[in-house]
Formats: sequence, structure tokens, C-alpha cells
Amino acid sequence: VTDEWRAVGLRMIEREGRLTERRVWLQGLQSGRMALLLDYAQGGRGFESAWVQGASYRGSLNFYPGQGALRALAASDMQWLDGDALLTQAMLGDPLLQLSQRIVASPLQFAQPLWCAHAGLSYAEGQWFAAWPQTDTQMAPVPVVVSDNEAWRLLALTGGAPVTLFGEWEAGPQIGRWRLLSAWLANVDGDTLTPIWHNRGEML
Repeated sequence: VTDEWRAVGLRMIEREGRLTERRVWLQGLQSGRMALLLDYAQGGRGFESAWVQGASYRGSLNFYPGQGALRALAASDMQWLDGDALLTQAMLGDPLLQLSQRIVASPLQFAQPLWCAHAGLSYAEGQWFAAWPQTDTQMAPVPVVVSDNEAWRLLALTGGAPVTLFGEWEAGPQIGRWRLLSAWLANVDGDTLTPIWHNRGEML
């Protein structure tokens, strides 16, 4: 799939034996496809390729075969774009419909990408929640995984105003949980999105 891609989420995980796992989530701006680049580094060595949170790229991704395929490999034509490729609210589509379709197609996928526009962040009884909009007047609390430091930094950057959030949806008890990786602010045109926060505490 050849497209312009925006790096919308990056997560680093420390595994046993000094193995570092890196997950890079890319959003296709013409195709609308989400892609997961998954690679590993052993013993403190660096990764073979560099990806920058929020940056834009142009080139091809080769997706692994399967239903609801997310994991992909970057082709040799992938290039960094000097300017930002525009990411808009309209490009995100219906995130809950897309999530349900991906889960049906691949129920064993360990994590699913999930967007939510106009989401707030709140804290209650030792747990952070995203206020997921349901109607013009109602918000549904969704449990999120984010450190206190990162959550307060996000609230400081947004002034508590609703933003577009991106993260990994993880299956779990009851409704599961949402691990926040980035936040995007709508520009004055009300449609294009600018990254304002990414989770810097994701080395787990």
C-alpha cells in the first residue's frame, strides 16, 4: 500500500533478556489504513530504522497476509517528508466501527489502534478516564492507561479542553482499557489536526 503516512503512536516495551520491543503506529492519509511496524533490539543495540512520533512519511508498506491485517514492513521507498502531511478528522472515519470490524476479523490481535475525537481526560478514585462522547450532552467514561505525570502534562497542554486522542485498545475485564499514546488538537479550521502530546513514559 503506497500512501502518505503519519506516525501517530510509538511505544517501547522492555522485555526479558534485555530485549526492547518497539511499536510504531502509522495512519494512512489517502488509504485510511492503520499499520503497525513491530521490531526488536537486543542488548541495548539501536533499531535498524528510525521513526519519529508525529512525523510524516511517503512510501509503501507491505502488509502481512491475514484478515484485518495491521502489521506491516516498510519498503525501501519510504521517505521522510520535510513538511507535515495533513491529518484531518474526516480521515479517521468511524473509529468504533473500524475497531469492531478489526476485532471480528482478527480477535487474537494483542492490541488494536483506536482514535477518539473530542475526548476529555478526568481522574476519579485512583483511575484516569477518557470522556468518550456519545451524544451532544452525554460522555461515557472509558478507563485509560497513562502515568500520572503524563496525564497531568496532557491536561496542562490542553487546559482541560477536549482533544483527539490515539492509543492502543487492550481487551480486559468488562470493557477493557485504552493505553494513550498521543493527543491531537484541531486547528482553527476545525478539521486538520496538530500533534500536541505524545506519551514519553511508555518504556514499560
